Amino acid sequence: MSASAFGLHFSDAIPIIVGVIIGASAAVLSSQSKSAGRSQPSRPQSRPTAPDGSTVATVPGSDVVTGLPDKAAALAELSGPNGAGPRVVMVIGCDGMGALNEERGRDLGDVFLFAVAGRTRWALPDDDIVARWDGDEILAVITADPASVGPTLQLISDKVNRNPIRTDAGLIPLTISAGAAAWPVGADFADAVERARRAMHAAKGQGRGQLVMAEVREAESPDVA
Repeated sequence: MSASAFGLHFSDAIPIIVGVIIGASAAVLSSQSKSAGRSQPSRPQSRPTAPDGSTVATVPGSDVVTGLPDKAAALAELSGPNGAGPRVVMVIGCDGMGALNEERGRDLGDVFLFAVAGRTRWALPDDDIVARWDGDEILAVITADPASVGPTLQLISDKVNRNPIRTDAGLIPLTISAGAAAWPVGADFADAVERARRAMHAAKGQGRGQLVMAEVREAESPDVA
């Protein structure tokens, strides 16, 4: 059956076809514009790389391997007493990093550390602080009460321990050991991070992939009326 049988010639249909195409294009552009306007999380997506292939920090105060704030930047924000409400300090250590660097090369060790940093950052709200600390350690400062932070700490641990790291050499199962300590209001950061590091070393002493929460001292317990 011809188009004329419907009372419509091809030349008459051209404006309709063009209108449909223009309308669809406008809808796509509008959708892209809205998507571009959304704020993106301030989390590392990939290691910044210089033209010569070396890793670089694109933001002052950022770590060259992980893209997270470095230790100096974290200390500048955290040093002193806690005045922001109950928080928990978590120190994460990569298990077997020395052996990994020796056996497989430092580049693979950097991939491991980068993956731990990224998974930790994605597990926490943007307002919480995640930074590169000492050597193979990642620091996380979590806004939470010590009594309720357990599931969050376990989530961070599980995101690495239960999910192999994807590398050019294939999937490699690697683990972290983590320690955490309460950082109550008015207490000094240096004390909290030291107790978290001791808890992390205790976790390593228990074997790979462990998580230890430092005991809450009596002075840190909430007042009971």
